[in-house]
Amino acid sequence: MVTRYFAIPAAMLSILIVCEGCFPTRFHETPEIHGRVFDFVTGAPLRNVAVTAQLASPRRVNLVSHTGADGRFDLAETASTAWLPLGFDLAYSDIAISFEAEGYVPQKIQISPFQRWDGNVQLRPTGERAAGKLD
Repeated sequence: MVTRYFAIPAAMLSILIVCEGCFPTRFHETPEIHGRVFDFVTGAPLRNVAVTAQLASPRRVNLVSHTGADGRFDLAETASTAWLPLGFDLAYSDIAISFEAEGYVPQKIQISPFQRWDGNVQLRPTGERAAGKLD
């Protein structure tokens, strides 16, 4: 019976020791990412391009979107909350954004995780399309 009364305070004490000085901290993982994708040869907007944003740290995040008829895509900002010691700084890596569509050469760009990105991307066609012989 005695151990039951000490089990709860012992568990609370271990949590306090581990989290001493920790505070709930909200941190942003990816910024808002917006843009449009165009055909390099014709300049026409590309529909149904897979747009993937990947962040490797502080935890792995994969965001996926597809372009609409106007070539536009939107990826929402992501954020998390964690209990971190006061003064702890998270190490972020750049965000890799890849663009893939059938009949086009895939393209990848790197952006900073700390700033919103709104840009245009041009994909080069493959095969005969690249030589200007359009269907």
